[in-house]
Amino acid sequence: MERLKEMGLITINHEEFKQLHNAKVLLRAHGEPPETYIIAKENNIEIIDATCPVVLRLQKRIKQEYMQEDLDEKQIVIYGKNGHAEVLGLVGQTTGKAIVIEKLDEARRLDFSKSIRLYSQTTKSLDEFWEIVEYIKEHISPDVTFEYYDTICRQVANRMPNLRKFAASHDLIFFVSGKKSSNGKMLFEECKKVNPNSHLIDSADEIDDSLLPGVNSIVIIDDHINFFPEHPLQGKNFPTGPRFPDMHEAYDKGLRDLADGIAKEVGIEVKHGVYVGVQGPTFETPAEYRMYRILGGDAVGMSTVPEVIVARHCGIKVFGISIITDLGGFDVPVQVSHEEVQIAANNAQPKMTEIMREMIRRS
Repeated sequence: MERLKEMGLITINHEEFKQLHNAKVLLRAHGEPPETYIIAKENNIEIIDATCPVVLRLQKRIKQEYMQEDLDEKQIVIYGKNGHAEVLGLVGQTTGKAIVIEKLDEARRLDFSKSIRLYSQTTKSLDEFWEIVEYIKEHISPDVTFEYYDTICRQVANRMPNLRKFAASHDLIFFVSGKKSSNGKMLFEECKKVNPNSHLIDSADEIDDSLLPGVNSIVIIDDHINFFPEHPLQGKNFPTGPRFPDMHEAYDKGLRDLADGIAKEVGIEVKHGVYVGVQGPTFETPAEYRMYRILGGDAVGMSTVPEVIVARHCGIKVFGISIITDLGGFDVPVQVSHEEVQIAANNAQPKMTEIMREMIRRS
């Protein structure tokens, strides 16, 4: 929005819109009530209509419902946020007669002796919509009818399962969204239900650095990238293995699956990732973090890789596990100290030990 303002875009409200004449106006995706189009025609305003097609179809359905002859015998109910631009446009299709409910509790004020037609704002919670449907079914009179229409946009709803999985697999979530975005708010609330350590921000300036030191994660290593300047197998080949050992499965899948199962049994959250081995003894620069990420790395360390190469050369199955002791950072650089790394490692060590001990017992 700031970029568009710099290019000359001016944002206006409905009162300011009424005063315009001979202008060009872009309508945002949330949609507008019929009154807006009437005013535009009267004031010679050219409309660039960017209303979401899903919202347009919903407006049409509600208007058709409203235009039917049995209006006095039924209630048109919209599950949505009062005052939201999309809801205002939907209610406008009924000349203000539609009933808006924001949550399940508000469904109790409906007249269950009259027929009900239930619609939803496109960005509301799918789960709560179905809770409202079930509540109305249980309470509506058998002498009237209840019809409901799942009009929630799947572009948002379909993200929920992956979002919940993502939130559950991280210690700390910074959810980036506009503070006024209904989509953002709904997705953030779902995220926070799964992970209370979730924080809504709309710019890098809002990242609270004090939240970062306490974050540590256990990562099962799926693969590695070798950035050590020297190779442990350089020179004369030892008879413990071939000259060119195969590394397509450096970290044994069977052992990784075993660790996953144990972690799940005991309730320890683990992640999977690619380990980047580097020489050290310095922590990485923001540019280096960015490069490792682009190359496919998830974690960076100064060990592990040489040992794994030698073990595989000897034909030994390898299981790798690592502790994320600091978040590094390339968009927002984070200062790292050896003391903080040691504290984070000590905090996660009991969990890692529990997994390893049980793996040894079962192997």
